[in-house]
Amino acid sequence: MKRTVALAALLGAAAPLGQAAAQQCTPQAVSIGYTQPNNVAISDENADRWPTDATIRLGYGGAWCPEAAQFTLEKIDDGTPVPAQVRFVTPFTLVENSPPALTLVDVDPIDALEPRTDYRLVVRPPNPSIPLFAEYTLEFRTANRTVGPLPVNDFEGVRGVALAGNRCSENGPFAALDDTNPACLVSTRLRLNIAYQPIDRGDVSYIIYRNSTTPLDEGGQPIIAEADNTRIPLMIQSGARDTLGTGVPPRQAQVEVLYYPIPRRDCFSVVMLDEWGRERGDTAAVACVDLLPLAPCPDGCDPMQMGSCMFGFPDPNPFETNDPVPGQMCPNIGLNGGPADREIPPVGEEPGAGGAGGGGDAGVGGPDGGGSNGGGGGGGGCSATPGAPGGAAWLALLALVGLRRRRDRQG
Repeated sequence: MKRTVALAALLGAAAPLGQAAAQQCTPQAVSIGYTQPNNVAISDENADRWPTDATIRLGYGGAWCPEAAQFTLEKIDDGTPVPAQVRFVTPFTLVENSPPALTLVDVDPIDALEPRTDYRLVVRPPNPSIPLFAEYTLEFRTANRTVGPLPVNDFEGVRGVALAGNRCSENGPFAALDDTNPACLVSTRLRLNIAYQPIDRGDVSYIIYRNSTTPLDEGGQPIIAEADNTRIPLMIQSGARDTLGTGVPPRQAQVEVLYYPIPRRDCFSVVMLDEWGRERGDTAAVACVDLLPLAPCPDGCDPMQMGSCMFGFPDPNPFETNDPVPGQMCPNIGLNGGPADREIPPVGEEPGAGGAGGGGDAGVGGPDGGGSNGGGGGGGGCSATPGAPGGAAWLALLALVGLRRRRDRQG
């Protein structure tokens, strides 16, 4: 049976609050994947000293739309509560029933924190995967500075995309149909590596998009009339710091895409998220990969000669397909009297002098419309090139799935 599911159906009343129905086959217990600042002892030499106006972030997996009572944000010395707005962004999943990406949580204090002061954030998911996450505590110290302007020109965006490893290796890019649980089939899929170079800023995050997917004709040329240019968020990763003085290492973000249809061309981009959750940097840079039929293994074998090839890859199955699956749709919440519905200002219009990322440099709205983590035979990776498709279709899709939430920050 063809498992294509319309987005509208995924938003039906039968779905649990904040969660797409198709994702009930994925883990429900909550795990914390990362935090910004990093979760080490305040006295640790590698502990972040957090800018006073930076957003505190964490990424979690599992089924959970938090409530205000499940958060505590306070000064450590006297327990003074800190008013804040909490925002959520969960990326899409391209392969139905595969593990979804982590949900990004922005805990954004209403006013700037006090400099050189210790703070505590406690998160209490009702269904933790292990006892450590039942009352997850992050303690950090602020610096005597604000975030300052964001050096958007230092971030080049996506560098390239390719199959994740050699197709003939045991842990290569090809993953066969998983029918272990017939009620939770996972279609045949390919793993791709999205390469980019983070900048030396621990307070930013990075969001990976699939910008388009386009079938190819027999000559390897894109069939433009059949292209899907919907810009879909797939993953959010934390920022990075150069703690050793050797530079920030490059990253390979791994995503899974459907095996069917082949041949086709998939294009991706990577942009920064500032402390307001706004996209910053070169949002027009994309990198593409042509996904072609996978040659049999080992390399150089002759399929016509008996015993020459150890194994081959199946033809793509047109019944193994689905529409992109939206993640959890959690409403903003307010902590300690902070408003849940604050709007986010445009770049360069932040309240107060020297606002974060000011100066009107490149930037667009956030991933929810608010204006860590190459093979052969199957497709070659392409270098980054300008020319990402326009954002109208992307914004319409995100509005459809309830990810659009306008917010504003007060000084």
